[in-house]
Amino acid sequence: MLSPAFVICWMGADMIDAAKIRPVLQIKGLHKSFGALNVTKDVGLSVNAGEIHALIGPNGAGKTTLIHQIAGLLKPDSGQILFEGQDITAASMPQRARLGLARTFQITSIVPSLSALGNVALAVQAGVDKPLGFWLPVDSDDSLNKPAQALLDIVGLGARAEVIAGRLSHGEKRALEIAMALALKPRAILLDEPMAGMGHEESARLTDLLKSLKGTYAMLLVEHDMEAVFSLADCVSVLVDGHVLATGPADMVRNDPQVRAAYLGDEAF
Repeated sequence: MLSPAFVICWMGADMIDAAKIRPVLQIKGLHKSFGALNVTKDVGLSVNAGEIHALIGPNGAGKTTLIHQIAGLLKPDSGQILFEGQDITAASMPQRARLGLARTFQITSIVPSLSALGNVALAVQAGVDKPLGFWLPVDSDDSLNKPAQALLDIVGLGARAEVIAGRLSHGEKRALEIAMALALKPRAILLDEPMAGMGHEESARLTDLLKSLKGTYAMLLVEHDMEAVFSLADCVSVLVDGHVLATGPADMVRNDPQVRAAYLGDEAF
């Protein structure tokens, strides 16, 4: 049986300098209930610098509720959230974003009437030190558009910069949302089911994108696409009925009998 949630999953030496391996995000004893329903129960996990830590489990296990607590959308009943060693349990969502904690959602949060470039330019503008001009036009501001274009190039949308975001494919919208998250210059990114609704080709492209970001950003990935999870994750935590059943390196979790019985079944990944 795997060790419980305090296990640290070390990345391979080829991905990141061993001296840089340290927890960026730490969750300690997080508990959340709604009336008599306990949704997260004493949850603990760590995400190290440059690592992809996947959070998997059946529907209703409490994964999105946990992400809401980490992002600041929900306040935990008890427990502690540390970011870069700082206690952010009581911090607001904007405060967490300013500290470098970014998030993508199950449903894309782009502005569909703006171009891809305009969406990222707005995200760049939101991250600058002078937010009073946030609602000013961004389409002719090179100080916003140049970094926005560079981010679109990173996520593979460089040639789609002028396309209205609402006309992008589902996979392209996901990549655009990641570009917007990167515009905030995050230290860590929370990815809430980024592959949801995608076909195999789009999932493969997004998997390649996340691989290209690996080693640069700490990422907590909630995902049901097990092929993507075990292709990407350095560490996997399995959430079942609100508690962490197991945490460990991806290969160990994939082969754990309890995890297979509770969630994975006999399918090979």
